[in-house]
Amino acid sequence: PAHGRMQTHPADHLPGTRTVIVDRPDPGHESNVVRTTRYSALTFIPKNLFEQFHRGANTYFVFLVFINWFNALNVYQRELTVVPILCVLLISATKDAFEDMR
Repeated sequence: PAHGRMQTHPADHLPGTRTVIVDRPDPGHESNVVRTTRYSALTFIPKNLFEQFHRGANTYFVFLVFINWFNALNVYQRELTVVPILCVLLISATKDAFEDMR
């Protein structure tokens, strides 16, 4: 059979004959495409951050950033403590986005 053409049952003269359309979407039905992505454009940032902060190391770095903003506990420059966790989050988010698009 030709690609995307109509095929009819050979007994066209019998009642209850049906028409089958091959390789053309039916406008009244959803497609059966399977998507295995974890994220959408709207849910990428919240879901990715949620997953990132379930890792103990990331939570530890955020804790260090938080306590470093108090003068009594200030060890490094305030802005400097943010750099490691931002780098880890950006690299992980980029990797997750790339893997999700494949």
